[in-house]
Amino acid sequence: MVVTRRHRVRLLAPLLVLFGLVFAAMDAVVGGQTVGAHARLSDTVPAVDSVVEVPPREVELTFDEPVRPVPQGIRILSPDGRDVASGEATRSADGRSLTVPVDPAGARGSFTVSYRVVSTDGHVVAGSWVFSVGERTATAASADERADPWSRGVEVLGRMLASAGAFLALGTVVVAGLDDTAPLGSSLVRRRAVLVAGTVTLSVGGLLVLVGAAGLYAGSLAGASGALLDVVGATSTGWVVLARVAVAVVLLVCSLVPAVLRRMPVVVAVLAVAATAAPALGGHAVSSSVPVLASTLVAVHLVTGACWLGALAVLSLRWAEDRELLGGYSDVAVVAAPLVVVSGLGGAWIQVGGAGDLLGSTYTRLLLAKALLAAVLLVLGWMNRRALARAAGTALDLASSVRLETVLGVAVLAVSAVLVVTPPPADVPDPVRAEAASGELVARVLVEPGVAGPNRVELRYVDAAGRPVSVDATDLRISRAGVEPRRVEVRAVDPSTAVATDVVLTPGPWRFEVTVVARGTPSRFELEVMVR
Repeated sequence: MVVTRRHRVRLLAPLLVLFGLVFAAMDAVVGGQTVGAHARLSDTVPAVDSVVEVPPREVELTFDEPVRPVPQGIRILSPDGRDVASGEATRSADGRSLTVPVDPAGARGSFTVSYRVVSTDGHVVAGSWVFSVGERTATAASADERADPWSRGVEVLGRMLASAGAFLALGTVVVAGLDDTAPLGSSLVRRRAVLVAGTVTLSVGGLLVLVGAAGLYAGSLAGASGALLDVVGATSTGWVVLARVAVAVVLLVCSLVPAVLRRMPVVVAVLAVAATAAPALGGHAVSSSVPVLASTLVAVHLVTGACWLGALAVLSLRWAEDRELLGGYSDVAVVAAPLVVVSGLGGAWIQVGGAGDLLGSTYTRLLLAKALLAAVLLVLGWMNRRALARAAGTALDLASSVRLETVLGVAVLAVSAVLVVTPPPADVPDPVRAEAASGELVARVLVEPGVAGPNRVELRYVDAAGRPVSVDATDLRISRAGVEPRRVEVRAVDPSTAVATDVVLTPGPWRFEVTVVARGTPSRFELEVMVR
């Protein structure tokens, strides 16, 4: 039986379903255990903002999921800026706690602990906190642990190039499969230049991702070369990208030899699929609550995206030679585009779920931008399909429309590259509320999100009937067991409301002491706030 272009298109849907099942089985073996969404500092010893009389001999950091320390990634700066960490961090059996030995050398005042660790999804997580010995000094030594922008830029550029290259390679295989004038191998040889360009772009992009990730690991792009081996050995990003580059190099070698393309086109197709789907084995998906399902959805999203946008890019680049294949491609897009949308929505729901409104975080805003671009692509594709159905004489310039779709596809890849390195929002729990009365005045406290880390504290004053009461001044002091009371700066947002931001709290009960002056009369409140 002769396998025509129409038969090949009809085989696409079941093949994609089979691919998803195989990938899910493989990921179940490789993927490991279920973990939380993202690494977040949940507790410390000494406690955040605490004042201790005896200098600690070690500092302990506890996270809400297993982490790996970056070499020299944890610094303990004395009040004069010296690093008093006296050794490397040791990791607890469950991987959630890191202990660092300290030699404070008799220094007193505020110490700054800065950390850089690798979370389960392979991303570097950084931050800092303060404790004091004997007394608080005016300022703690600064420790800037923000992500190096140059390293981040190189990583994002690399991810964009790698995705574009993988899409172009697999798209070439799809277009070659639509050409029923020759066997698949010979069709690939005709399009060898595009296949080579895709594999080279994929290889270069993968290497740039490794360099950028190594720069983030080391703290600067200048230190990337010395951290490459550590990144590959210690992070999922490293080994997944290295494996992807290795597949790309093999695919490039095959692409450079016409005889290999003619004799082993199926091997070339499998390599192109593997290079496209590889990122699903690392990143946000593996650190979700359902890693096997999330990784499978990402893999299907990437492969179907390449069948849709990658093949479109090949048609755009080879319009003069391949425009007659647009009808067959349209049939492929009808199958692939809905699968891209469904798998993308499923993956987004797993990552975001109940984590807030669409505009509440950078991650969700990027997701929305990607969805809007995809919607425009779907509309253009529908217009093109209608134009093909009406045959000749249509007013729509198909060549220009296909090129516009390709440009929008590149924009989608660019947004996706930034999305991959942007942390998804954590689930937003209900804020913690407490209230206390002093005579006719009632103080209501709202702490959000009410979990370990930075919190927003809102103080609102009402009378017994719940009507707002104007106050002249507010003083807020917070403490807990082992943490002496400290004053928190608040600002008035209206006569009956005051707010404090970035109040770092650790899990457990905190005592809030609020003193207010209303109409010249002071009132004092004590409230207990339980931080999760």
